[in-house]
Formats: sequence, C-alpha cells, structure tokens
Amino acid sequence: MAATSVIFGLATVLAMVSSAVVPQVPLCDREDCPKVGRIAMGTLHLGNSIGMSNATEINLWINAAVDMGITLFDLSDVYPPTGGHPGDATPLFGEALAMSPGLREKIQVVAKCDIVGAGWVDASPSYLESKLDWYLEKLHTDYVDIFMLHMPDMYVDPDVLAATFSQFHKQGKAKHFGLSNHKSHRYDLINKKMAAAGLKGLVTHEYEFSVWNPSATNYDSDLTDHSQLNGIRPLAWGPLGGEPLGQANRLFNPASERGVNITRQLNEVGQELGLDNQPDVVAVAWLLSHPVGAIPILGTTKIERMRNQVRALNVTLTQKQWYNIATKGGVCYLADIQCNYDLYRK
Repeated sequence: MAATSVIFGLATVLAMVSSAVVPQVPLCDREDCPKVGRIAMGTLHLGNSIGMSNATEINLWINAAVDMGITLFDLSDVYPPTGGHPGDATPLFGEALAMSPGLREKIQVVAKCDIVGAGWVDASPSYLESKLDWYLEKLHTDYVDIFMLHMPDMYVDPDVLAATFSQFHKQGKAKHFGLSNHKSHRYDLINKKMAAAGLKGLVTHEYEFSVWNPSATNYDSDLTDHSQLNGIRPLAWGPLGGEPLGQANRLFNPASERGVNITRQLNEVGQELGLDNQPDVVAVAWLLSHPVGAIPILGTTKIERMRNQVRALNVTLTQKQWYNIATKGGVCYLADIQCNYDLYRK
C-alpha cells in the first residue's frame, strides 16, 4: 500500500511538472494569426561558449519548453554572433528537432535574416530566397511559421519586398511574416505594400523591451502604442537585459551601476511579492504586465532557470511597483522634461 502511494505521488508530481503552464494567445487580432505561447524562447546562445552545442541537450531543452506550453522559438541565420560560429544555431536546432518525430509540428519557428555582415543588410529577392531555402534545409522542414527581416533594409523597394513575401507564401514556404527592429513608419509602409500584393499583412514586430531598456514605452517612442494600434503582440528581445551580441548580460552585470540600481529595485519589489532574490522573475513579470501584451523571448539555455522564469506569469504588479522599476530603467513619467534618453542607450 505504501509503495502504491509513493508511485501514485510520483506520477502526480511528474504530471504537474510536464503539464503546460504557459497559455496560448493569438499573435495578432486577425483570424489568420497563429496562436503561440505567452512566453517564447530565443536561440542566441545555441552553438556558443556560454550556451549549448550538443543536439541531444538542445532536444531536451526544446521538449521541456513545449511541455510548459512554450511553442515559439526565435532563430536567426547569424546566431550565435559571438562565442561560436555565426549560423551554427539553426543547424543545431534542426538536428535537435529531428530527434523527436512530430516535435516540429508542435512549435512555431521565427526565421530571421538579411544581416550579411558588418555594415550592410540585404533584403533583395534572391538573397531572401537563398536564406529561406537554407532554413528549410537546416530545419528539415518544408515551411517556416514566421519569416522575418532581422534589420531594416533601406535600399530594398517595398513593392519588391511585398512581392517576394507573396511568392514565398504562395509556395507554402512561409506561413506568416514579421519585422524586427524597424521604425513604426517603415512597418506601416511594408504592411501597406503587402496588402496591395494580396497578403493579410504582418503578424508581429520584434523589438527590444525590458527593464534595462523600456524605451519602447517612452515619451519619444511610439512602438508599444503602434503595436496596440495595429492589433499585434510584439516579441520582446532581451527581456532580461541580454546583450544583443550574446556577450555578458547588461542588467545583472555587477560592474554596471545602472544595472545594480535596477536590480536593487527588482529585489525590493520582489520582497513585497514574496519573491526574494529572484530579480529575473520580477523583470519578466514587469514586462508581461504591460497592456501591449508583449511576448518575452527568454534567452536561457538552463531548463530549471526557464521553469523558474515562467513563474512570472502568476505574478501581479501594482501600477506603483511597475513605475518604481520602470523609472530606474529610464521611463520618463514626466515626459520630455524629465527624460535622460542616454540612460537606456548605454
């Protein structure tokens, strides 16, 4: 009887661990928009010295995320940019996917490209087609869920870009399209040209948004307002202040005076919430609580850290707590008369 109770108890614990805790939400307010997990995972550190380079470990990491309800994975053809060979992340991710039949169908892949090298980008039809085909080959799939420009290409003709997207969609190689790190007016221009080409339009915009850099909400930025106006959930890269080239974290760097001040405030709010010494959880909760509905792209390759940060979904901040944290990061609650714009650009 005792043994049976132990087995039953173990089964219950395992079921709780494996059950999904991340809700699924529509990426935008159109009927054709995909539903994704409220939290996403990034692949910046796959293939570099501080992340993972073993396909078996990456497979376990992907499956652990999916078990929690995390379904969207953010890839780029230049990951990892440092600490490894740029471009290695995607083949490793594809190798890991192939280890679990049916896993590909359980996730959504964001495939970013157009960064060629130092000093220039290329969103020409031939280059984008070559990169999309590269993704399909390395991921062992016949489609990507969201094909995305990594950076704005000021040289590309938006009409030509829209026609290229339309071709990829008709071929079934890309289900949806998005932009990363664009200004709102450029987003609107491309969206308009896509509609003229017979497409439903962009489904998301990926930009930096965190307690380290809350500028998307600030007086001199319209990014979060623009996302809400267009009925999209943005993808927030660097939600814990991660360095965009994969180097040392900026927020939790003890040598950064501003990072120390922000972390101190996160810990103060954490104590109020019963989350002592968990500034990462509070930072994710801060982002999740904003009404734009941003989807944080977590960068950790540690499964336990991922599980802990997902707990932010159950954390509720007061408006005062949100502002106490936000002002440390550089949000200007008195608008332009109080702003120090250089604060979050360091």
